Amino acid sequence: MAEFKGYPTTETYKDIASGSFKLGKSLASQRSKKAVDLSKYENVRQASQEPTGSGTNFQDLGPITTPYGGSTNYEAYHPGIDVAMAQGASIPSTVGGKVTEVVGGKKWTPDTPSFGNYVVIQDEKGNFHRFSHLSNSFVEVGQDVVKGTSVGSAGGTGSTYSQHNSGPGYHLDYRIYDLAKKYYFNPLTYLK
Repeated sequence: MAEFKGYPTTETYKDIASGSFKLGKSLASQRSKKAVDLSKYENVRQASQEPTGSGTNFQDLGPITTPYGGSTNYEAYHPGIDVAMAQGASIPSTVGGKVTEVVGGKKWTPDTPSFGNYVVIQDEKGNFHRFSHLSNSFVEVGQDVVKGTSVGSAGGTGSTYSQHNSGPGYHLDYRIYDLAKKYYFNPLTYLK
């Protein structure tokens, strides 16, 4: 496998995840409808003005339950989108690229922030696409995938939750990280 300059490591994603959860905790008291000043946070970009509200279908996978910039139990500002899906539903890659990381063996951790099982794909522009909370992954590190390749199945691993019951909320957490600019951006804007 070819070496990539600036190739992210598991530690890089741990740093990003840690920053994301710290951002959420620091903004938790601002969960009202007040505007949140994100200028002091380097790893998120403000949401576009395009509608990304609940009920929007994402590539026919399911309704978006948390839009980009929305809030979750762990993040006051969610730098991705959550898509409700049935447990075990196949998740197609939204882009072609190279699989750079596959994390498996995780369980449901309702009290501890975690992305659970996930797959990361680097696209031709250098952006990293993370598909989180999977039950299973169907790809390997170093594998080239084309758009539409099934990367895994929807699950409830990591810190997923359901607003309707005490069990895990089966969904896909999808985020895109621009390594050069050092921020997450709206997947719906990117994929248009």
